[in-house]
Amino acid sequence: YSNKAVKFDLHYVDTPLKELVTDEDVAQAEEATIKKIYQVEKAGAAAIVIFAFGEVGVRETKHKLGIPIIALGTEAILKASKMAKKKFTILPGMLIHNEFLQAMVKESQCEDNYSPAQQAPEISPAALRKNPHLLDKLLTIAEQEIMHHEVDTFTLGCGGFIGIAKPLENKLQEKFGITIRVIDPLAVTFAKISGII
Repeated sequence: YSNKAVKFDLHYVDTPLKELVTDEDVAQAEEATIKKIYQVEKAGAAAIVIFAFGEVGVRETKHKLGIPIIALGTEAILKASKMAKKKFTILPGMLIHNEFLQAMVKESQCEDNYSPAQQAPEISPAALRKNPHLLDKLLTIAEQEIMHHEVDTFTLGCGGFIGIAKPLENKLQEKFGITIRVIDPLAVTFAKISGII
């Protein structure tokens, strides 16, 4: 996702957590993320992209930073809503822990053409990229959303889906013979931040 004009550096958030299962886990991860945001700004970053669909640490810091900050979800939701001819949905890795998706859609003012996903692969974020059946699971879920909920545009709801958008879009278009869009939240977000800095 880097280009000649913009170089992206990856900074890990120091936490012993592999999964965010409880509210306490989320709070601990958010606290560590906020701490890392300030460290990265102090180190001289021109902008910050949070590698999460949800806005972990963004609301708490965006008005206090001297640089832009963005997470993966907002731009992906806006683009999916704009591109949808009928309806769009978000394909999360798991339905549990994703109550924030509806709030993000509402905050983005995209409720009119949003259809909440009825299923998810139910693969934890830590295991997404290692799962050999991920594309097939997303394909099955997307087919159901198309046939039963008039969805014609999807956004992947997790950074762990890296590299899946185009293959999924190609398979859906091949099966249905119509234009089906699958938004890659990383590509959309990095394009947005590259245009800002």
